[in-house]
Amino acid sequence: MASEGKQGGARENVTEVNPITGMSGREMKASYWWVTHQVILRKIGLGILVAIDALLLLYSLYAWGSYALYGYWKERAMLRDMTVTHIPFKQYRERHQPAELAPGEVTLFDSGTKAGWKDMLAPIENPNERWIASVAYHFEDGENITPEETAVILPGASTYLGALGYAASTTVSAPELVISATGWMTASARRVPDPALYMEQRLDFNVGEPVIVKPGTGKEDVKSYQIAFDITNATAYSYWSVPLWILLYNNNTQVGVEQAVLEPFLAGETKKVDVRSLLTSRSINKVEVIPRLNVFDAGVYRPLE
Repeated sequence: MASEGKQGGARENVTEVNPITGMSGREMKASYWWVTHQVILRKIGLGILVAIDALLLLYSLYAWGSYALYGYWKERAMLRDMTVTHIPFKQYRERHQPAELAPGEVTLFDSGTKAGWKDMLAPIENPNERWIASVAYHFEDGENITPEETAVILPGASTYLGALGYAASTTVSAPELVISATGWMTASARRVPDPALYMEQRLDFNVGEPVIVKPGTGKEDVKSYQIAFDITNATAYSYWSVPLWILLYNNNTQVGVEQAVLEPFLAGETKKVDVRSLLTSRSINKVEVIPRLNVFDAGVYRPLE
C-alpha cells in the first residue's frame, strides 16, 4: 500500500508533454490564450497608438493656436523691444560723474614782488572723494588777461588758484577767475582704497613757528618784510620738488601771498624757507603754508638712494 502511494505521488509531479508538439500543458494553454486573444490585443494596441496620436495632434493644434493668437504678437513686441535700450545711461553718467569744482571769490593784492604789480588768488574746492581735477585757468578784468596756468586739485581738498606778479596795462579792480579747461582722473580703488588717508600720509609737512621781520627793523635794515620758517618732511617719501603757497595775514584778514619751491625735499628733512615781501601797506603777523603737490603723480617721488 505504501509503495502504491509513493508511485501515485510521483505521477502527480511529472509534467505532461505532448508527444507530437513537444510542448508542456502550460505552454499549450498560453499559446491557446494568445491565439484566441490576438485580435483583441491588436485592437487595444492600435487604440493606444491612436489615442497618443490624437493627444499629440491636440497639443500641436493648441500650441500653434496659442502662438497665432498670442505668441506671435509677443515675439514681435520682444523684437521691437530689443532695438530700444532700457539702460539709464544718462542717470548712470550723472550718478558716476564728478561733482563740479567750487571756486570762491577772487582776492586782489598789491604784489609783494614789485610795486605796481598785482597778485590774484581764488580759493577752490574739489568736493569729490575719489576724483582728481586738473584745470587750466586765468584771470580776467576787462582788457587785462593773465597768462594761462595749470593746477591740480586733489580729491576732497581745498586749495588756491593764483596769478602772481601780473603787470596790468590798465587798472585792475575786479578780476574774475576763468577756468578754461577741466580734466578728471579717478584714484584707483585697488591702488588707493582710502584717498584721504593716502594724501594724509604723503602731505605730512610740519611747519615751524614763523619769524616775521618788519621792514627797517632787522639787522640788514631791508625795506621789505622778511618771513622765515622751518618746514619738515614728516612723511616716508622723498620728492623732487614741492611748491608752496605762502598766505600772509593780518590777524584773520588775508593781505598777501607769496610762493616758494623746495627742491628736493627728502623724507625726514627740515628746510628753512625765507621769503621777502614788498607789501608794506598792511601789517603781517600770521602765515599759512599750503603745499601744491600732486601726490597721485608717480613722477613727483624721488627714489631712495
